[in-house]
Amino acid sequence: RISATGTVLDFDHSSKIMKKLKIVGTPLKVNRNTAFIEGMFNSDLEVAKFEGAGIKTVSGIRGTIKKAAKMPGKKGVARCTFEDKILYKDIVFTRSWVQVEVPKFYNQIGEKLLTTSSSAAAVNAAKDKSTFIPLKAFDGRKEGFVFKTGNLGLGYYLDDSQKSENGAP
Repeated sequence: RISATGTVLDFDHSSKIMKKLKIVGTPLKVNRNTAFIEGMFNSDLEVAKFEGAGIKTVSGIRGTIKKAAKMPGKKGVARCTFEDKILYKDIVFTRSWVQVEVPKFYNQIGEKLLTTSSSAAAVNAAKDKSTFIPLKAFDGRKEGFVFKTGNLGLGYYLDDSQKSENGAP
């Protein structure tokens, strides 16, 4: 764990969430330390993406994916080399990571954070809806309100001079 104090200069809105995959296949043909593995990939293009990746059998024999094999009538067959001869009953697997897109359920608004001195006033003003009307642009004159940027953002705020004239504190 890391604990620190400081000032936030910028928010990084990106997030990468990775999912761990375990891709499994079985030997189609075995020649000494070389084997043709089927069932791991759906196409030769997928095999090409994993060239050089480490693989392993359930019995613990390690190997490497070399390249896609051209087998008639079969797609996604990989030619792999191993440290030792593997058996036809061995199951071959590789571990991989794939990025998962996460839907955004919120928007981070760092520049609209309230300072500690104005947060109490903003909370009190937010309770009374008649003191602030949030708007992004000027929408004409409103009786008893002033258009400005204040503690709650851009919008119409209750005119302070009208409060004192009406006897409000």
